[in-house]
Amino acid sequence: MTEFQVYWWMMLDNINDVSGAVCFMVVFTTIILIIAGCSNLSSSTYYPESLDSQKEKKIGKILLNFGFFLIIPSILTILIYTFIPTSKQYAMIKCFPKIANSEVIAEDVPEMYQMVKDYMKEMLEGNE
Repeated sequence: MTEFQVYWWMMLDNINDVSGAVCFMVVFTTIILIIAGCSNLSSSTYYPESLDSQKEKKIGKILLNFGFFLIIPSILTILIYTFIPTSKQYAMIKCFPKIANSEVIAEDVPEMYQMVKDYMKEMLEGNE
């Protein structure tokens, strides 16, 4: 493993934290824009002839369009945040297969398992 890989391994938690913060901001902004757009559109229907209502309708449409435009980036940030592993998860991804497939484990574990089984039998027979 190179120094570069170790560096990025150690940075995974920070990257995950930053992507979570960006995800929260984008999703929160999207929700606020959609709510504000719906609010403006609904309030523009009270007096449809007035200039203020027409302005509210235009602003509502703009806010809704921008909010709907941000739905795709919101989904992308959620996916990025979900699928960036933490350093602990990456350690399991990287190290567990090497440990499980090592020759030492393949040779010693069956012996240890048999020893534990024999010990448990002895303990059970001793209690009877």
